[in-house]
Amino acid sequence: LDLFHKLAEVLGQMLALSERNHLLEQKLKRVKDLDVLTGLKNHRSGMMALEELIKQSHESLHPFAVAVLNLDHFGILNDLHGVKVGDRFLVKIADKIKLEARETDMVFRDNGARFLVLMPDTRFTLAEQVAEEIKHAIEALRIDNVMNWHPVVNLGVASWKFGMTSVDELLEAVDIALFRYRRKRVRKPEKPQNSRMSGGDVLPVSPRIHGFIQYRNPHATTSRFPTISDISSDNKAP
Repeated sequence: LDLFHKLAEVLGQMLALSERNHLLEQKLKRVKDLDVLTGLKNHRSGMMALEELIKQSHESLHPFAVAVLNLDHFGILNDLHGVKVGDRFLVKIADKIKLEARETDMVFRDNGARFLVLMPDTRFTLAEQVAEEIKHAIEALRIDNVMNWHPVVNLGVASWKFGMTSVDELLEAVDIALFRYRRKRVRKPEKPQNSRMSGGDVLPVSPRIHGFIQYRNPHATTSRFPTISDISSDNKAP
């Protein structure tokens, strides 16, 4: 009888230890997926969620959109007032994005002062409106005792298109839209001029067409999406 009680006691201890290990593993997994500073899910979580959205959209043909909000000149704030002030402001931004985003949206801190918003079942036009509202809400934020700096947010929005199969392909479209958005903000509007890029003509188009920039090679029978290097050569002399 004593032996039976001892075996039961040992078995109970083993079960309790197994349960504690399971809870610890779950906790570590949650921590690994979180950005410690802001409490948002991190870059790793964002990429996994994006992969899943692409997979679901291929199966259901439901649209979704991706928005990136990148704080411009954030390093100046850190240089003038210190990293602690910068961190405090990143927390305020994260809280504001969570407040302004819809219940169905997923918000991530991508890295540094760059935030990612995934919008399931959302077409480009609506996604752009939501992202613009979040951007304006961030730019209205202020920090106590900081008078010589205010936030400026660059915005890139792209929507998933049938045939897109990789995260990199969609993120490249977002980065192109982000590049165009910033360039349009910092430059004064200019009249379109004839220019060339790697054997192709730059066509005057809308700043954002579903997150992409239209590009055509007059000697080719098909069109392609441009790369950042293509865009960087825009407005340069032949």
